[in-house]
Amino acid sequence: MFPPLCQRIKIQLRESDTVGDTVIGTHFLDLSTISHDGDKGFLPTFGPAFVHLYGSTRDYSIIDEHSTLNDGLGEGVSYRGKILIALKADISDTIDTAPSEVEVEPTQNYK
Repeated sequence: MFPPLCQRIKIQLRESDTVGDTVIGTHFLDLSTISHDGDKGFLPTFGPAFVHLYGSTRDYSIIDEHSTLNDGLGEGVSYRGKILIALKADISDTIDTAPSEVEVEPTQNYK
């Protein structure tokens, strides 16, 4: 049906800080689990569903020896939160310029 240019989608949660934004949690959506190629395949579709994010322990030191857990390079041990994600792919008949940014819809606070 389509040759994917990538095998997974990376979603990162960033913490706003005075020094700079730092990644505190990462989740990957594997295209092989949310789509299927072939004659009876389907385009990438996911959710809406909550995705739980985990990262390294929060010891607030300058050097975090487990910071790779925040980037998804290993399984995180500290709960960071959850995000609501929905993904839908459409095939267009016209060739337009692709948007340069992801469309984000505001939601109400969830507690």
